[in-house]
Amino acid sequence: MNEQDRQFIEALFARQGDEFRQELKATSESFRQELQATSESFRQELQATTEEFKQHVSSAVEIFGHQVALLAEGHHAVLDKLEGLEGRFEAHHGIYRVKES
Repeated sequence: MNEQDRQFIEALFARQGDEFRQELKATSESFRQELQATSESFRQELQATTEEFKQHVSSAVEIFGHQVALLAEGHHAVLDKLEGLEGRFEAHHGIYRVKES
C-alpha cells in the first residue's frame, strides 16, 4: 500500500466518521424531542388521572359519611325503643314481669 492509498483510506474513514457523528447527533436530538413530548403527555395524563381519583375518593368518602350517619340514626332509634321498653318492666320478688299498661 502506498502513501496515496493510505491517505485515501484515512480520508474515507474520516468522512464516514463525520457522517456517522452527524447522524448520531440528529438521532439524539430527535430522540430527546420525542422523549420530552412523551414526558409532557405522561405528566398531563397523570394529572388528569390524579384529579379523577381525587373526585372518586371524595365521592366515596361522602357516601360513607351518609351511611355512617344513617347507621348512627338507626342506633339511636333502637336505643330509644329499648329505653321505652325498660319502663314497662318491673322487678317483683326477684322475678321480672311485664307490666300491663
